Amino acid sequence: MKRLYVIVGFDDADVERQASDLQRQYEAGTVRFLARAYPARADKRATYLKSLVQSANDLIFGSTTATNFCRKQDQPCAVEAGNGGGGKKRCERATGIETGCARQRPQLVVIICADQLFDDVFDRLGRGALILRIAGPKLPQAAALKAAIDAFEPIASQVVLTISNRAKALYAPLMPDRNFQRLGGHGIARDAQADPSRFAAILQEYHAALYRGDFANPKKRQIRGAYMLDSETAFQQDRLHNTVQIIGPESRQDGFHLLNAYHIYGVKTDPGLHFDVMNADGGAINHTLDDVLTGKQGGGAEKHLNATPCDRLL
Repeated sequence: MKRLYVIVGFDDADVERQASDLQRQYEAGTVRFLARAYPARADKRATYLKSLVQSANDLIFGSTTATNFCRKQDQPCAVEAGNGGGGKKRCERATGIETGCARQRPQLVVIICADQLFDDVFDRLGRGALILRIAGPKLPQAAALKAAIDAFEPIASQVVLTISNRAKALYAPLMPDRNFQRLGGHGIARDAQADPSRFAAILQEYHAALYRGDFANPKKRQIRGAYMLDSETAFQQDRLHNTVQIIGPESRQDGFHLLNAYHIYGVKTDPGLHFDVMNADGGAINHTLDDVLTGKQGGGAEKHLNATPCDRLL
């Protein structure tokens, strides 16, 4: 699947039918639309976005649990023999678990969002999905909506290329939302969603502002380079830990976190790294970081923390 479009926040009672009609205008199998009308009753609005995101998760990941797809713990990739000595990869489904294959996941998840729900969508998914903002509150006619999506496609494709082909040291798009961007007042997601046509330039600008290539880990001086929360607090990229290799049922139950864990501005990814958080002088971090799912806190007097791009503390 090339694109998954999730249509949220529009008042039209027949928004699901409109989405189905729109989907027929695209090549079969390349685009999928999910939609649900924004509830007229205020008491039903609290669960609206979460329910729709959970439906998207079921489509992307399967309907039961979430694993780090095609890695060796729960869903290994094997190689089938091919003609001429070649081979092709196949996924071995973990026993008893109904789940999807990474190569069948959509390349990009786009939230087509009515203005009236934008703040909520951005708060929950501002770093995990790419947002196409539409005035609303009514869904545009099919021709107008398709024109808006088609006009957005070159921008979306550039976002995919920028993230997929970025330099190894440029991990601005990976910076945690709540435990870095909001904590330090760095508007990477805010600026990217406001003008995704400048996505590559925005990342380069934040890289220039926040990255210190000469930063040396106070305990392992040979390890250099970090993004700076402030003049003293460093987020240094580190290798995959087994504890983040499987995101697990907590993310499945939360819904929003599952989408954030496996996507960067909508581009499919896997949670394959974490950040070492430290003070430049090796002393106390002096910032309180929060695990978005468990409520666990770290920082303050601690001298070292492990934090994932999707705001988990390890």
